[in-house]
Amino acid sequence: RWDISRRSLPADSEVWFAAKSVWETYPRAMTGITIGVLVQSVLITGFLLNHIRRKRVEAALQQSESRYRQVVDSQRDMVCRYTGDAVLTFVNDAYCEYFGRSREDLIGSSFLKLVPQERHPEVREKLRGLVDEKQTVIYEHQVVRSDGSIGWMQWEDYPILNERGEIAELQGIGRDVTKRREIVDALRQSEERFAGIFQGSPAAIGIIRQSDGRLVEVNRSWETFFSVTRDRAIGATLSEIGLLSHPKSEKRFRQFLHSGKSLEGFEQKLVTPGGETRWMRLSYKLITLDGEACYIVMSKDITGQKEAEDAR
Repeated sequence: RWDISRRSLPADSEVWFAAKSVWETYPRAMTGITIGVLVQSVLITGFLLNHIRRKRVEAALQQSESRYRQVVDSQRDMVCRYTGDAVLTFVNDAYCEYFGRSREDLIGSSFLKLVPQERHPEVREKLRGLVDEKQTVIYEHQVVRSDGSIGWMQWEDYPILNERGEIAELQGIGRDVTKRREIVDALRQSEERFAGIFQGSPAAIGIIRQSDGRLVEVNRSWETFFSVTRDRAIGATLSEIGLLSHPKSEKRFRQFLHSGKSLEGFEQKLVTPGGETRWMRLSYKLITLDGEACYIVMSKDITGQKEAEDAR
C-alpha cells in the first residue's frame, strides 16, 4: 500500500495486499500472447530472409542473363529463338546485321519472310521433323540477304524443353555458307563439263590408279576401242581384262606406273580380248582425283595408218 519495493524488503518478509501483475492475473492469456508474438516474429523474419534471398537470386539471374545476352550478341554466328510456327522470339545482333533489320522488326514475325517463297515447303518440313523428333537437325536453305540477293545459310536447330519434357521454344544457330555453296556449285559444274567432254571424246580415255594399276573410269570410246564393257573394266587391271597378256609387258607397265612419269605419243600393238590386232598411240598424264594419284590414259586408234604404211 505504501509502494515499497520488494527488493528493499528482507528475504523472510510477508507481503499482504500487494497488487498482482498482468502475468499473475492472466497467466494463460499472456503466455498465449507471448507465443503468438514469437511465432509472428519468426514468420516475419522468415519472410524477410526469403525476400532478401529472392532479390539476390533475381539479381544473379539478371546478371547471368545480361552476361548470356552479351555472349550471344558478341557471337559472329546468328542466334535466334522461335516458336513451332516459325515466329521469332529472340535474335542476336549478328542476325539483325545479316538481314539488315532491327530487333523490333524481327521479333514477333515469321522468319519464313526471310526465305524465298519456293523454299518454304522444305523449311516447314524440317521444322515438322524437329518438333516431332525433338532432336537436333542440321540443314541448309536459301535466304534473302539485306541487299536483296540470295544467299545460303546452314542452321543447327534444337528444341528447348520445359520440366515436363514439352517443347517451350526452338533455338537455331546459323552461319553464312554462300561462298562454300558457290564453290561447290562451281566444282559441280566443272565436273559436269569434264564428264561431258570425257564421255563425248572420240579418243579412248581411261583413268588408272597409280597405286595398284586398276581402272577407275573409262569412256564410251574406250569400251568400243578395246571391246570391253565399263562394268567389266572398272576395278580391274589391264592384265585381268586381257589387255596385258605377257608377264614382261605387265612388269614394264607397273614399273612405268611407279615411276610417276608422263608419256606422249607412245605407239604399241595390241591384241584385244576378242583376238583383233590393233595399233594405238598412247598418252599418259599423272593427275590427282579425290586425293589419289591416277593416270589419265588417252588411246588413239592408228591401225589404219599402220596398215597404210605397211602397204607402202
